[in-house]
Amino acid sequence: MDRPRFTSIGRPVDPAWPTNRAILLLSVTVVIVVAAFRLLFGGLGFLPAAVAGLLAGGTVFFAWALAREVDPDHDLAAFAGALIALPAWELLGSPRFAAVVLLLLALRIVNRTVGPAARPLDSIAILLLASWVAWSGDWVTTFAVFLAFVLDATLTPAHRSHLAGAGAALALTGLAATRSGFPPSISGASLGSLGALVLMLPFLPVMARSGTLRTLTDVDTRPLIGTRVRSAQALAILAVALAVFVDGTGGLAEISPLWSAIVGCGLYGLLPARGTPA
Repeated sequence: MDRPRFTSIGRPVDPAWPTNRAILLLSVTVVIVVAAFRLLFGGLGFLPAAVAGLLAGGTVFFAWALAREVDPDHDLAAFAGALIALPAWELLGSPRFAAVVLLLLALRIVNRTVGPAARPLDSIAILLLASWVAWSGDWVTTFAVFLAFVLDATLTPAHRSHLAGAGAALALTGLAATRSGFPPSISGASLGSLGALVLMLPFLPVMARSGTLRTLTDVDTRPLIGTRVRSAQALAILAVALAVFVDGTGGLAEISPLWSAIVGCGLYGLLPARGTPA
């Protein structure tokens, strides 16, 4: 494949796979239905309604994509996360997609679902996106990127060059903290946002079962490494928890697709007969 020569964190949605076709169909359906509803019953014009539909569809899609990273052994669990993402979008509003994409890429450099370690261009792209997010004052996401680089540099097989990436990400975290006010303000979680954290508890058994995985990497078809997948899962939970404790419901809204993915995979894991390997 030509793709791995340039990136080890890109996972194209190949419509040849049934689950990929399903999420594309679901996302497009959400775009159309939400846009039509806003246009007919929400009093919005065509363009605002279309934007609302695109935001809703994007939220659903990214929840699915993130769920593939936090529970790679179960294809159908990702759809549970996608379905939860839609009411979360309705209740909380649209997420900050730059932060969501950055978290998605950070998880991939840790769990290596694609296979090889991140390429230099991958690391540079992540740091560039992290710079943009840091300038907005989002130190929680840039701190998650810092931890992702540290984990990738220390977990076996170690990618030592990412210690330099960790240093850069730590500097960006400092920049983001300065931009958001120093020291960073801690608003405290609301009752509702604390309840959202409680809903992530069923995901803990999913983590416990992720020590041995059946799913193979995209490129070199090797089994995923349990310690790396578990580390990515822990990083995902930490990112959501930090967002909630720092900014309450607002922080939860900013990365709601990740929260939806974790909750969806946890609830799916409670079913007596779980899905097939990814």
